[in-house]
Amino acid sequence: MKAYQLEGVGFANLKPTTRKIPQVKANHVLLKLTASSLNYHDLVTLTGLNPFLKYPLVPLSDGCGEAIEAG
Repeated sequence: MKAYQLEGVGFANLKPTTRKIPQVKANHVLLKLTASSLNYHDLVTLTGLNPFLKYPLVPLSDGCGEAIEAG
């Protein structure tokens, strides 16, 4: 799957990447994302104002899609 991954603080560290589709575990749902938006939480994530982040991560707080598998 295609994603944008944040590898450190700042917009320069937001890089396109390809990831494997994860295996669905118990009590999890796999979504096929069809729409997304960035919000204030994502801005805080990109600018490094949250000191508890562990990189790399995919910054995305809002999205919708279709549930394609449930665990």
